[in-house]
Amino acid sequence: MMKILFLPKYNELGPSSRYRIYQYLESYKKAGIKVEVAPLFESHFFSKSKTVKISYTLHYYLRRAFKLLQLYKYDLIYIEYELFPYFPSIFEKLFKILNINYIVDFDDAIFHNYDSSPNFLVKLFLSNKINNVIKNANYVVSGSPYLTKYISQLNANCIEIPTSVREEFYCQKNKKENNAVFTIGWIGSRTTSVNVLKLIPAFEELSQKIKFQLNLVGFDKNESNKLAHLNVNFIDWDSKTEIEEINKFDVGIMPLDNTPFNQGKCGFKLVQYMGCSLPTIATPLEANVKINRNKKNLFATSNEDWVIAFENVYNNQDYFREIGLQNYYDFAKYYTVESNSGSYLSVVNKLK
Repeated sequence: MMKILFLPKYNELGPSSRYRIYQYLESYKKAGIKVEVAPLFESHFFSKSKTVKISYTLHYYLRRAFKLLQLYKYDLIYIEYELFPYFPSIFEKLFKILNINYIVDFDDAIFHNYDSSPNFLVKLFLSNKINNVIKNANYVVSGSPYLTKYISQLNANCIEIPTSVREEFYCQKNKKENNAVFTIGWIGSRTTSVNVLKLIPAFEELSQKIKFQLNLVGFDKNESNKLAHLNVNFIDWDSKTEIEEINKFDVGIMPLDNTPFNQGKCGFKLVQYMGCSLPTIATPLEANVKINRNKKNLFATSNEDWVIAFENVYNNQDYFREIGLQNYYDFAKYYTVESNSGSYLSVVNKLK
């Protein structure tokens, strides 16, 4: 029986890992592959106390280093991003020298944390770190077109597999009636809330034209006062209720600044909206455009674009409900764990 050691950045409750690596564990098990998971960071990494965070980070790094002494037990190592953030790629280079097979998985352009860092020392010593991680890997999994292009220049063994969710957690929705108030929805985190703030002029202009409700799930409440003059609901993010909350939207939005780091994002919000049969409006970054497989969802760059897009959906709600249903079919075909598990297994099987 093949044995794989998964080395994700976070435990199962951490960001991104919950949606990418962990969801395929059952698929490996069914294929007769034994998997052991050893995350780098756990809950104490997110402590508000700097002392606690630093001390536990050192603990987590040492724990991973000791785990690497047991690599002889495994046939394949599967790494999310890198082994040790902000530390040279020494171990990844050793893997290559010692002929230890490893796959590395990227769903963010984390190389820009180094090559575009405002910290001179980070940029000086770590600019090429992720390039070395990619070059030394036996296979690289990418989550977006931008990442695929970047990785393919360094390693020919690259496959693009979109970030996906379990279809069983979502259900096709066909609302017979509109919400009493047209509801624009966004789901995100404290760090991505800045993208919503930049739409304030668009929301203000729109409020002079139509009545709408703005539902923000996971928004940074320290910034909530900047939106208090709008008709807005701030909703705590909870994995148990996020789908229920998305189902309350009439349209899902994904605004993003056009930065190199954001170019690497995988459009996961759009996938979630599509899983709830919603039409979407997004910034036209490459991954977002690719996800729009039926070519009927809307894109916006300027505040004027956003206002026009919101009015378009509001004035044509029956039409866009149909677009939402078409989105669900694309979601089920391309963006579910069930539809993509075979791609992950094919990569592993190539390295047996």
